[in-house]
Amino acid sequence: MKLVAALLLFAVATCTAHAGDVHISVRDPRAFGYFIGDTIERTIEIDTGNSMELVPAYIPRPGALAYWLDLVAVEHTPGSKTAHQQIRLVYQIFYAALEPKRLELPGFKLSFRPLPPADTAELVTRDIAPFSFLASPLREIVTPKSEDGTLPLRPDAQPSILPTSRARTMVLAWLALAAAAAAGLLWYYAVWPFSLWTDRPFSRAARRIRTINGIGDDALKHRLLVLHRAIDETAGQRVLAGDLSTFLDRHPAFTPVAPLLMKFFDSSRQAFFRNDTAAARHTLSDHDFTTLTQLLEMRERSGA
Repeated sequence: MKLVAALLLFAVATCTAHAGDVHISVRDPRAFGYFIGDTIERTIEIDTGNSMELVPAYIPRPGALAYWLDLVAVEHTPGSKTAHQQIRLVYQIFYAALEPKRLELPGFKLSFRPLPPADTAELVTRDIAPFSFLASPLREIVTPKSEDGTLPLRPDAQPSILPTSRARTMVLAWLALAAAAAAGLLWYYAVWPFSLWTDRPFSRAARRIRTINGIGDDALKHRLLVLHRAIDETAGQRVLAGDLSTFLDRHPAFTPVAPLLMKFFDSSRQAFFRNDTAAARHTLSDHDFTTLTQLLEMRERSGA
């Protein structure tokens, strides 16, 4: 009898020591403010020490727990230590509450067995308590009505004034930049109002020549005359064919255009003094005349 008592005392002491090695903590979420379709997550931290291990068969399995509740996910992962484990349970509720109602996630049991495993070893069971929470309705049950029986409407929200100072500053800055660019282009091409005081005879002549329509003799003479006046204005005096070398000496920027200028004066002499516009066009074609006008305008813009 004494031997049996000693063995029983030893077994109880062993089980007590094993049971004392299991530490469980449950992290629950907030207990209110859940609507139909929401999920609730519970996390269970387990520390079994070096003498106990969790029996995997007792870990809950995903599935329907009630008509309004599903266990949709179960994750069992070991921690940084072999004796530390974590169980993550994700529930989803489908209860359409008509008023605030307290519901409960069911509890369950976890079982542990001593190490090393033995067929005769007794399991240590720990209870995981249920979790109670408050389900909320999606709408009010009783809607207040006004005296005439109609539903009251909330007042319109007052529109807030959006800050526009930064956008206004950016717009003004871009407008100023665009105005400066436009002014620069107008000055570069000697367009009004810069044409009033900008000394760009060839730029003004190029614009006038582009406005002369027709391919007849009068149009040809008109274009030649306009370019003559631009050369005279640039030189500050009348420039004839014999004065071309003097003109180029005083304005060396136009020296690269000298061959076309010589053709221009020859063409002008044939058109005005011989009245032979056909020969004038043969000497200086319309394409060459346009090229000459553009080159003179470009050299003038470059500061000639």
